[in-house]
This record gives sequence, C-alpha cells and structure tokens, in this order.
Amino acid sequence: MLSEKDVLMWHERHKDLLREAERDRIAHLALAQKRQIRLHRRVLAWLGSHFVAWGCILQRRYAFGALQAESTASFDSASTPDCGCAS
Repeated sequence: MLSEKDVLMWHERHKDLLREAERDRIAHLALAQKRQIRLHRRVLAWLGSHFVAWGCILQRRYAFGALQAESTASFDSASTPDCGCAS
C-alpha cells in the first residue's frame, strides 16, 4: 500500500511533468513562429529586390523618352537619371 508521502511525491512529480510539457510546447511554438517570420522576411526581401530592378528598368526605359521629348540635344550617358542601380 502507498503511504501518504508516496502519494504526495507522485503528485509533485506529475506537476513537474506537466510544467515541463507546457514549457516544451511553448518552446516548440516559438521556434515554429520564428521560422515563419524568417520565411516571410526572405520572401519580402526577394520581392523588394525584384521591384527595385523592375523600377530601374522602367526608369531607364521611360526617362530616356521623356528626356528626348524635353530637349532636342543629343542624349548622352551623363544625363541618364540615376535610379540607384548599377546598369
């Protein structure tokens, strides 16, 4: 037969196991959320770099036409608008 002390020890052990399981569950959720944030950041970084490249292409394409329409002088590379990208 179990003594009162054995039953109390069993209850304490059970509480410890529940606390440990809850701590592990929270840690697992935190890691999953961190991975999801990293994925979103990579996707946004990729998307942003492609938007910048696309914007530079559009600026080069349409700024050239706007400069030609404004002036009848010959177009030289020094008057190219700087879109912040390497050509």
